[in-house]
Amino acid sequence: MNADACLDALVQGLWQAHLGLSLGLLAVVLLRRPLRRFAGAQEAYALWLLPLLCMACAVLPETGLPRLQLAPAAWQVARNSMDASTQAASVPVLAWALLWVSGALLVTAWHGLQHWRFMRGLPLDPQDCLRTPRGSSPGLVGAWRPRLLLPLDFEERFTPQERGWVLAHEALHARRHDNAVRLFAALVQALAWFNPLLWWALPALRQDQELACDATLLRQQP
Repeated sequence: MNADACLDALVQGLWQAHLGLSLGLLAVVLLRRPLRRFAGAQEAYALWLLPLLCMACAVLPETGLPRLQLAPAAWQVARNSMDASTQAASVPVLAWALLWVSGALLVTAWHGLQHWRFMRGLPLDPQDCLRTPRGSSPGLVGAWRPRLLLPLDFEERFTPQERGWVLAHEALHARRHDNAVRLFAALVQALAWFNPLLWWALPALRQDQELACDATLLRQQP
């Protein structure tokens, strides 16, 4: 396989994967609220597997299903621009690759900076729990070994029964590896930073995680 054929296969594969991901996200946009209303929060959260399944199906070998192909006219225009000459072809490809890599690095750095600014200076209590400012919400931080975040006024603001519910809620997040799921979603957003659907997806995913966790806890402790 020559270089042009390899480039064609790579671009076509990336296009198919991105189109499958986008179609899956559009389905989530349309279905998550109706599904939550009629089936429940846990089922609506499970719907977030759909973009990954669509992306995988788009790049699988022949399965008898219609393949997601780049529009022939658009692909021909792209190929004509790359085939004009060897030198002329390399310039737009390198320029677009540099733009994509720069965007991915910027988004990754932005997520890292947000995390660093949040974590900077958080005090520890004797139980090795990170304490956040008064009035903030409890939570977890960390994808692989999540640590509990509790506001400084946690004991004052919540009754003993409420504190038990809050701790059970956060423990359920840890068992479901919700932080790892959000980290994976942030990495996908960094790789496809140009897709506005992914900028909508992260806060929507977090909301569905919280609602699904609450629904599960309420079934366990009605």
